[in-house]
Amino acid sequence: QAADRRRRQELRWAKQGLSAIHLLLPDGEPSRVGAHYPPGDVTDARLGTSFYYHSHGPAERGRMAGEHGHFHLFARPSGRLLHVVSIAVSPLGQPLAFTQVNGWVTGEALWSTTLRLQWLRRWQVAASGAAGAVARWLRALLDEHDQLLRRLLRLRQDRLSALAQGRPLERARGGRHSKKHP
Repeated sequence: QAADRRRRQELRWAKQGLSAIHLLLPDGEPSRVGAHYPPGDVTDARLGTSFYYHSHGPAERGRMAGEHGHFHLFARPSGRLLHVVSIAVSPLGQPLAFTQVNGWVTGEALWSTTLRLQWLRRWQVAASGAAGAVARWLRALLDEHDQLLRRLLRLRQDRLSALAQGRPLERARGGRHSKKHP
């Protein structure tokens, strides 16, 4: 069902020559490296959730082949920032990979995997217009890849635990991979 919801939305956008990226950019403007789209982000104050899209320059570290940019999804338990997941997308807005960032990148606290898993299931942003359509598309992606994302969060925890115990990352479950592809 979630995959069908996502694909139907992408088809509607494609028929108009659009994607989730295009819907968040100011009228026909190209994206600027590092800028948040939409400006000011999309926020649901009642739920304490938000998202934005941004891109990095082609030579920046961490950018995967074919990636245009990525969506960052956040929650704010107790008013403090929690990065739920990033979704890397192609220039056409097609999902490429799910990633996690290190807490020092976002300035967030070290949250438990249990809380991250709860927010993965609860994340949504009630918004109207184009931002609302993108928020529903993002939620459909989370639903479609729920098991994969849950494994990604557990792998992240395993790797953090290995670091805390002074073990090399290669010995943590999952080896050296940090990205999971949809």
